[in-house]
Amino acid sequence: MASTNDLQLDLDGIDNFATALDGVVGQLNGTGMRLGDEGWLAGDKDLCAALDDFTGRWLKAAPLIDSYAKQLSGMARDCVARFRQADTAMARSAPTTHSGGAGGHIRAVMD
Repeated sequence: MASTNDLQLDLDGIDNFATALDGVVGQLNGTGMRLGDEGWLAGDKDLCAALDDFTGRWLKAAPLIDSYAKQLSGMARDCVARFRQADTAMARSAPTTHSGGAGGHIRAVMD
């Protein structure tokens, strides 16, 4: 059981965050900048102009959002991989104590 002094990090949670972020980006990219059938606008010029303005601005922002989201999910996955690698290395180098039974157990202590 971990004590309050132990370092804990939810690596699966970070990995799930990266996966969820990739999913959001995929959904945004999947819209193809289409908001559906525009027939309901019924020729409302102000609404059509606002929709065109939004679409134009979105087309400029979308590549930046896509790039930043991909970088963030990549950094999160890299972080998880590095922490798991460090955890494995620490477990391998931790001192082994033997109790009177067969074999021992690994005890990792972090100050």
